[in-house]
Amino acid sequence: MTLTHPSVTLVDAWFDSPMWSAVKAELGKVLGDALVSVESWAPRPLPTLDPTINGLDVVECLSAQPSKASPRLGVGIEMGAGAVAALINQGKLDAGILIDPNIVPLVHADGSLTRLMPQEDPVVLEQMGPRLEEIEDLITGDPSTDPMPTPVIEVFTGAFTGEPARVRMAELQRREYDRRAPFLRDLNVTGDATERLNWVNAWSTTSNDIEIWLSTPSTALGEYLAQLPQPHGLVSLTDWPRFPLLSAPDAVAERIAVWVRKQIAEHEGTEG
Repeated sequence: MTLTHPSVTLVDAWFDSPMWSAVKAELGKVLGDALVSVESWAPRPLPTLDPTINGLDVVECLSAQPSKASPRLGVGIEMGAGAVAALINQGKLDAGILIDPNIVPLVHADGSLTRLMPQEDPVVLEQMGPRLEEIEDLITGDPSTDPMPTPVIEVFTGAFTGEPARVRMAELQRREYDRRAPFLRDLNVTGDATERLNWVNAWSTTSNDIEIWLSTPSTALGEYLAQLPQPHGLVSLTDWPRFPLLSAPDAVAERIAVWVRKQIAEHEGTEG
């Protein structure tokens, strides 16, 4: 049996579609002969930056969308990883890739896991120090409820280095702050709701077809995951740069395409 209607949904739970646009275009070219539908999910501009609230909203929105595609594949990056994991748990997606998943859903369950926060490049971090002192007076309030001034965004993203991907990331963050303002305070979610986005538990479930891809595998997160039972893949992308969707969309698309073709072949074998 030949499947002619597979789909790939590219998911982020914070940034709008520009984050995925180049990858989506490249992936469409690479997979054109496979008749794969490629979509990038644009999250709604909720008045908060809380990744849990945004992730749960993405799950609810995508869960409500009917799909006759087979197989139904998802790729989640950072804040979108928990949403893809939840959709696989619900049977809404057949398989998924989690790229550099955000740790916030894990911290809700275990506060000590804040140690797994992504680590900045040491060279950039050294340059960042003096700049943080210069903008200290601008860092006020809670970043989840109080929009950051542009100079603060530029420092935390490393845009001051002039690297195109970092400059673009700063622009996207500024855009999201403006798109979602004014922020609402005191938006809370329960522990049960947060658990839905626990991508480690989803990855550790043998019946789920989930791979985790880390562009910086030597970080504390990579070391933590490497020590856990691994019923599914943990892929180290040592050749990927910082912010891979922005700096190397062709490489991201090519790698995803290999995985998609593998998934299609496996489903053809199962259904045949």
